[in-house]
Amino acid sequence: MKWYKFTGMGFVYLFVAAVSCGCGDRHESNEKNFSVFATNPQVRSCDILLRSAGIRIARVDFSKKVLGSHQLREPRMALSYIHLEDESLGDAAASVVISQINSNSKPQQMSPLAVVSSSCFDREGNPVADGGVFITDNNSHSN
Repeated sequence: MKWYKFTGMGFVYLFVAAVSCGCGDRHESNEKNFSVFATNPQVRSCDILLRSAGIRIARVDFSKKVLGSHQLREPRMALSYIHLEDESLGDAAASVVISQINSNSKPQQMSPLAVVSSSCFDREGNPVADGGVFITDNNSHSN
């Protein structure tokens, strides 16, 4: 093998590695992650209305244990899901990832997502009086 072939391929590998690893990208992700929970163990499905004013929803990821859907109509977002198995979920039903907070909103003073209302149902389709629906901010770090 001649040295120039090796050196040429070495440069190609270095270039590909630098491009694929994102080296040189020094900006931090602007995405923020929030989890949606229903804590009542009787809950098997929920329809949840969230206030989402001043933000851009990047995506909504549902737990593998539920079948879910969402619809965004500023300034609110509807989120619905049903458990795939007849059991309590035990963890977050959905994760809402926002990519941008409007500069007019005050994220330090108020969460960009809030539960406006929720209707949850048990295994027989009967309403559950209190589904225990709430949102956690996964971006808060306590020391």
